[in-house]
Amino acid sequence: MKTYLSVLLISISSIIFAQIKFEPGYIILKDGSRKDVLIKNMDWRSNPTKIEIKTNENLKSEIIPIEELQLFEIFYSSKYIKSTVLIDESSSDLSKLTYESEPKFIKKDLLLKVLVMGEANLYSFSEGDEQKFFYATADKNIEQLIYKPYWFESNKIAYNKSYRSQLIKSFKCDAVSKENLMKINYREKDLINLFQKINNCQNTEVEYLNTHSSNKKIDFNLNIRPRINFNSLDFQTNNIEFRNLTFDKKLTFGIGLEAEFILPFYKNKWAILIEPNYVSYKAENVSVAEISGITTTHSLNYQALDVPIGVRHYMFLNEKSKLFINAQFIPIFSLDSKIEAKRNSTNVGVIEFGNGTNLGIGAGYKYLDRYSLEMRYVTDLKSKGDYDSKFNMLSIILGYKIF
Repeated sequence: MKTYLSVLLISISSIIFAQIKFEPGYIILKDGSRKDVLIKNMDWRSNPTKIEIKTNENLKSEIIPIEELQLFEIFYSSKYIKSTVLIDESSSDLSKLTYESEPKFIKKDLLLKVLVMGEANLYSFSEGDEQKFFYATADKNIEQLIYKPYWFESNKIAYNKSYRSQLIKSFKCDAVSKENLMKINYREKDLINLFQKINNCQNTEVEYLNTHSSNKKIDFNLNIRPRINFNSLDFQTNNIEFRNLTFDKKLTFGIGLEAEFILPFYKNKWAILIEPNYVSYKAENVSVAEISGITTTHSLNYQALDVPIGVRHYMFLNEKSKLFINAQFIPIFSLDSKIEAKRNSTNVGVIEFGNGTNLGIGAGYKYLDRYSLEMRYVTDLKSKGDYDSKFNMLSIILGYKIF
């Protein structure tokens, strides 16, 4: 099993590195020169501070820091422009809110993501869970659209929504009334739609529109997952009746329901999983004393609800097929699981299992985004009780996407 896991991990690592893609695009350096290059597309969640490029697929890559850039674009994917801006670094995290309504600006050189480019330009800057928006016009340099939550009283939150008045002062458009502007949310999709309307209103052609960015959302899949399990259990305790027990591998069946949340960044290659599934494992350990000939039978009846919570990484093979790997933390809720001991058919003791946790790792294949096959290894049971148990399970899991 250790050999299998080592080979699996080495193979997975090789596949992940093979997934790194350099896509066609161009950069404009600080001296104004343009270079057509291949850019490593990270589908950045946070705005980058550097990029990795190749001038040829066969050549070694090089890192270009923000200091050397004016602009870069990955064709049909994303575009970033460097600008020195005043940015409010106030947090929207409730634990970090202040009682000050006004933003606190600092000057920074940033690579801003271009969302809309025309007569009226819209940009965004993301860092962790924070996202802030910037805008510019033909006669106005890039400026942040101000939105800041703050504590109004000890338990009330107020919002500085100055971005609405900024938009009202900057743009006059019959198709976008003041009343509409006062309802605009500080949200990427809403602002992109607004800036499209503003450019159309001014009879200006939209030169660039990041539709990839505006359509980002968390996708949800629900999969039914029947499985075949190969189980084994080593059990140790100070109780003389249950000392040093080994229950051999046994084939069992189970079923689970997997909720999968595909994250809207890094090219949809990462997902969060939760998968309640039922596990049942019955086995016996029979021993005969050499001198007395007394037979002792230990009967295992293991029933539990496993709730794996973990992450999944996809590796695309083509438009129809992809490989994936999982890593999971698995809370276990025992359902009257126990080991009973009998000596010559007479009950001599019972040990009941408590709740515990497992760890799991798996790899699989998905076809047409609907059918899947996975092999998963679960080990290292940590249970609540005055005993030490090591539960191992190798599962072959079929999956079918319900919706």
